[in-house]
Formats: sequence, structure tokens, C-alpha cells
Amino acid sequence: MTNKFVRILLYSLAGIMFVVGICIFIYPLISAEVSDNSSKLAVENFMNFKENHKEALQSTEPSAQPTEQQTDINSSSNAPKKNTGNGFAELYAEMSKYNAKIYKNKQSGLCDAWSYEQSAVDLSAYGLPDAAVGVLRVPAMNNLEMPIYLGASYNNMSRGAVQLGETSMPIGGNNTNCVIAGHRGWNGARYFVDIEQLTKGDPVYIENLWGTLTYRVSEIKVINPDDIDAVKIQKGKDMVTLITCHPYLDNSLRYAVFCTRSYDKDNNGSKSNSDGTESNTQSGTKATAENETTAVSQENNDFQSSKGRIIAEYATYFIVPLLLAVLIIILAVSSHRRKKRNKK
Repeated sequence: MTNKFVRILLYSLAGIMFVVGICIFIYPLISAEVSDNSSKLAVENFMNFKENHKEALQSTEPSAQPTEQQTDINSSSNAPKKNTGNGFAELYAEMSKYNAKIYKNKQSGLCDAWSYEQSAVDLSAYGLPDAAVGVLRVPAMNNLEMPIYLGASYNNMSRGAVQLGETSMPIGGNNTNCVIAGHRGWNGARYFVDIEQLTKGDPVYIENLWGTLTYRVSEIKVINPDDIDAVKIQKGKDMVTLITCHPYLDNSLRYAVFCTRSYDKDNNGSKSNSDGTESNTQSGTKATAENETTAVSQENNDFQSSKGRIIAEYATYFIVPLLLAVLIIILAVSSHRRKKRNKK
């Protein structure tokens, strides 16, 4: 009776562990699907909102190509057109004012980690769906497409890419650097997992309400989490910086990809700045991309290789079911031996 009770108990525990193992196995897959669908829906909602307000947005569309002589993002050539009562001019003006303010104050708030989580603009007042301010597109990162939210709160980072507080709004302009952070994988979703596939010269697109801004990777660095100066605005430049945890499955360092504005594929169809320096810069960038990318890759340890990332990402999906299978085999063998002993 005792042996029978023990066997029933062991089989029951094995069954429970098997069910739990299956749940653990499928949870990341389901979670990844939910996260991806949520992200796609947010992007779709933003694009639909933009399309539905196309005429109103065009009436407040800013200049797509500021000149080198501009020293303030609020200068007339980069400001929205006359307000038509739809609120988009006020939104652009508020974002521009914020960008000018943090540049003037030398981003003093970056020393306060709490500031990263705060949204400097209340987008809900302008009727934006899901509080997304734009869309990030990076072809080299496995055709990444994510909504951009203001403020690196836990909720925002779980839904997409985020603009860090005390960095520039994603509207472009001189003396700006919009730092966009993202998880390196989140609940099974990839997010910024493929950031190391970026090389110098690769395009990065920011689509906001007023158009699509084109940037190109100009520098890649591995920095310390408290290296605030590395991500600050650089005078006279229009930049976007992508940042995430490094190494993969760790958060001891930060992987930073610095991108500089390029006008060759912006909405206005302009191929270069008026002095032609943009085309020359891009040519030089492409020519040196291979050598400089090699230097960056040498900084990464073996764990950062593509093979290492894949193994690390999917190993947990198989370990639990494998252990459960081993346990069931052990129980079955043990039961078989007991039966043999009982027969004797």
C-alpha cells in the first residue's frame, strides 16, 4: 500500500512538473507573439492617425532640411507653418521649445535617473493614439519597426522604443540628439536584440507626424551606464542615438549606436545639403565602414557572436522539457525494476 501510494505521488508530481514545464516552454513564444502584435498595432494606429490628419499636418509641416547656419531649432526655416487650429503647430512648437531648452541648459537633468522616465510633452492632449510619438525603422536590424514613446518608464519600454528624458524630441534640427533606448529582447520579443548587426553608413529612419527623418550610423561604442557625456547633444549636429544593454542578457554596459542626419532620403527628396558635403560624407563613410566595423566587433566577446546569441536566447526553451523528460524516464525505469522485484 505504501509503495503504491509513493508511486502515485511520484507520477502525480511528474505530471504536474511536465505541465509546468510545457507552460514555461510555450510562455516566451506566446509572450513574443503578444508583444509583436501590440507593437505592430501601435505602429498601425500611429500611421492611421497620421493619414487621417494628413491635410492638417501638411499645413504645419516643418522644413525638412535645416541649413548649417542654423543655431537654434526654433529658427524660422525649421518651424511649422501658421497654426490652423488643429493643435499640431502647438505640439511642434512645444517639442522645439523643449529641445532648445535642454541644449541651453546643457542637459543638466541627465544626472537624475528619474528624469529618463518622464514625458516632457503630454501627447494625450493632442489625441495621439497609444501615446506614441513616432515610429523607429531600422532595416539592418532584421527590418525592425517599433513605436517610439516619450520617457523610459517601465510601461513604455515594455511596449516599444523610448526617448530618454532630458534628450531631444524626435523631430530633428540643429543641436539635437534624440537618445532612443530599447530592451535587448523582452518577454520573447526581439526588440533591440539585433543592434550589433548595424554598421557605419546603415540608415535609421524616424517617422514622426511631419515626415520621415533619415539618419546614418556614424559611430558605435560600448559605454558605461553612467557615461552621460557620451550621449549628450553635439553642437551643430542633428543626431539620433540608439542605446541598449550590453552584453546580451546582461546590463553591465551599454551598446550605443550614434547616427547623424542624412538628407538624401528625407521626405523632401533632397539628395544632399546645399554645399554637397552630405554626399561626400556618405561616400567616405561607406569606404571606411568595413575597417571601422571590424574594430568594433573586436571589442565584443564570444558571447556576443551570432551563434552565442541564438544559443542563449533559445536554450531556456529546451532545458526544462529536457529535464522533465529525463525525470519521467528515471521514474519509468524505477517502476519497471520494482515490478520485476515484486514478481520474484
